[in-house]
Formats: sequence, C-alpha cells, structure tokens
Amino acid sequence: MEALVNTLVRRSLTALLTLAALTTVSAPAQAINYGVDDDGAHPYVVLVAMFDADDEYIGRCSGSLLAADVVLTAAHCTDGAEYARIFLEENLEGVAFATSDLYDATGEPHAMPGWTGALTTPDTHDLGIYTLDTELVVERYATVAPLRTLDELATKRGTRDTYFTTVGYGLQQRKPYLVNQPKRMYAVSDLINLRSNLVDGVGLQTTNNPGDGRGGNCSGDSGGPILWQDSDVIVAVNSFGLNNTCKGNDFAYRVDTEAAQAFILPFLA
Repeated sequence: MEALVNTLVRRSLTALLTLAALTTVSAPAQAINYGVDDDGAHPYVVLVAMFDADDEYIGRCSGSLLAADVVLTAAHCTDGAEYARIFLEENLEGVAFATSDLYDATGEPHAMPGWTGALTTPDTHDLGIYTLDTELVVERYATVAPLRTLDELATKRGTRDTYFTTVGYGLQQRKPYLVNQPKRMYAVSDLINLRSNLVDGVGLQTTNNPGDGRGGNCSGDSGGPILWQDSDVIVAVNSFGLNNTCKGNDFAYRVDTEAAQAFILPFLA
C-alpha cells in the first residue's frame, strides 16, 4: 500500500507542475468509483503491476488484452517501469504485488511516441503497450474502435443518452475514507465533451459518480478501457482526473485517431 501511495503522490505532483500553467490541476486517474463487481463481464481487463530496473514495485494500473500477448494501457503506466507483471485474476484482495508469484505473464513497456512523461493537454499521447512473454488465453479480447468512431458525437445533439463503460482495478474511493480492494470492477459514465480545451479531438471527457446508477474512475484505473456502451470496443484509455478525490470529471485518451492507431495496430500485426 505504501508503494502505491508513493506512486500516486509522485504522479500527482508531476501532473500539478505540468498543468499549472494551463490553470488546470490534473492527476492520473486510478480506480472505479461507485462501480460494481465485474463478475466475469470483462475477462480481458488485467491488473498491471509495474517494476523498475532494480525489481522494485512502483505501482499498479489497469489494462486490456487486445491479443494474447498485447496489453493496452496508458503511457504514464509505463513511466519508470522496466517491466510489468500482468494479473488476470478478477479478485486480488490480499495479494502483495511486490512479492507475489501469482502473476500470469511479464510485459515489456512501450510508450506512444510523443509521450513526454507529463500530462500536457490536450494531446497527452497517453497510450502505452505491454508486449507479453507468455500468451494469455481468455474467453474474448477487447477490440480497438474503428478510425474516427467518436467524431460524429462531437457535433451531435442529444448526447445525454451517450454512455460508456469504464473497467479497472483500484481504489473504490478516497474520501471520506480510503477503500482499496484490488479487484476488477466496472461503472457506467456519460459523455460530457470531445472538444473542450482539455481534450480537443484527441481525448474524451466523461462524468464521474453523478448518481442515477453512474460511476467513474479512481486511483488504480489508469490505463483501463473506456468501452463503447455495453460492447468490448475500446474508444479511449483512462488517463487523468481534475483532482485526487476521484470526484468530478474523468479524462481519457482516444484510440480512434490516426496517431493512436498508428501506434497500436503494428503490435497486433
């Protein structure tokens, strides 16, 4: 837990220093707020435990299997990582990621070209890939949305009915008290914006815990998928929030742009 907290603090400070000039404070997003147990609904979503060159555990994120040996995550989930251990188990409560041998594969990190190690909006380039040393066979894999899938929503009226499913491992809440149960959960979020100054055609802004059966992301969900409604189609990867309380809005990096697909698709070739 101490390692996770230290990692969150480090990333939050990085985001704060980077975005202060834009008058917006953001921090990497990490867990499912107001979510429900996954119960096998998204078998391709994995926990990514990161380790540095000294084999020290430096934090955890979420990711999606696009193929048996390819995990899609966020670029900031590769920062400082020499490798990652990938866990398929849905409920990992009580597992010490720093020492556990229950992981299913080891992955090599790759960050999207243009990633600077800072969440510089709007084009953060916050996409990452882990290529695995062992093929992981699951019931089904996630798919990447076709090119420019979300563009129509940018100008479409009546987007209140547009929703997404977010999936990940991580904190269930930070306030009024910390709830840290590392297990796969999901929640439904609504579309807010595709064209604000924080996303501007390359990102996706969605709601976080607005009530009425909706939820959002918190610490540990970084890199997890933003799925088109109830499908297995990823339209974006969970990236950051506006504060460290897991409240307000969520921001993800789209995978349906030319630059994103130029990075992702060669790993699937």
